[in-house]
Amino acid sequence: MKMMNKKQQQGSILLLAIMIILIFSVVGLAIVKTQETTGETIAQEVLGTRALMAARSGLEANLSNIFPLIEQTGDCNDQALTFNAPGLPNCTATVTCNVYATLNSINYYRVQSTGQCGTGAIEVNSTNIVLSSRTLQVEARTVERQ
Repeated sequence: MKMMNKKQQQGSILLLAIMIILIFSVVGLAIVKTQETTGETIAQEVLGTRALMAARSGLEANLSNIFPLIEQTGDCNDQALTFNAPGLPNCTATVTCNVYATLNSINYYRVQSTGQCGTGAIEVNSTNIVLSSRTLQVEARTVERQ
């Protein structure tokens, strides 16, 4: 086996250094991409939770209209709510309510609420915001009076 002299070995360290730099660059880019994806996932989770709370708030508001604290039965109307509360920025709720049956003077209601939250103000033709939407539905009925 023939030994290389110093002159023949020149440049091999340079190639090794370039390869190490390339490997670390690829690993660094993969880590940055993973962190970006994680940040987006967390943002979607927060928006989804806010949308769920907006939908729940819409349901509760409509149910309090149907079943007020006083003796009489209230109204079953569709509603569009916009929230200005600090916990629900840029959130809306669209609530639909209908009486789907009446038997023996007992009304059966179906209330559906869709909460929608975004990273900015929700406008008709918004293209630069991320939206999250959640829908809840509940059925209720009046109680028999004796």
